[in-house]
Amino acid sequence: MKISLSNIVLSMIATAAVSSALSLTGRADNGTVPFTDPSLTRINTTRAAIPTSPISQAIISGDHLYVSGYLPLAPYTGAIVGPGDVVAQTLAVLSNIQEVVQYAGTSLNKVVKVTNISDYETVNAAYASFFGTHRPARTAIAAADIPLGVLVEIDAIVSYQVLDGK
Repeated sequence: MKISLSNIVLSMIATAAVSSALSLTGRADNGTVPFTDPSLTRINTTRAAIPTSPISQAIISGDHLYVSGYLPLAPYTGAIVGPGDVVAQTLAVLSNIQEVVQYAGTSLNKVVKVTNISDYETVNAAYASFFGTHRPARTAIAAADIPLGVLVEIDAIVSYQVLDGK
């Protein structure tokens, strides 16, 4: 493709038009494609596995942090951790969630609820060791087809109230 001054000018005009639409409507593409509302804060860190799908690792909304469902993927490489090993995969997922939670400025002892898709009984020991005496509410769902053929997916909702500067 040959780049010319007219192509650059047309590109700049198109960018300006989209920017104007965003500032006037809060949406791109004449109201059909939303962007993140300013009242929400997207959390993304390289210390946890980075999703390849179009999602945020977490979103802060009001007094809560909503952590996306995590698969047992290694940070930096995206490689599946512990193929065939539910306990290793559970610990990998929880480690990713912990990194996102800490990056956002809160902690695991403020986890309010988790949902896990996995083998409930096998996950219990790893889950208990990770959370210690803290016992967040939990929903467990059995699923036959978790993405990438992994055995575990877990999401979390975390209290994000800032009290006394903490």
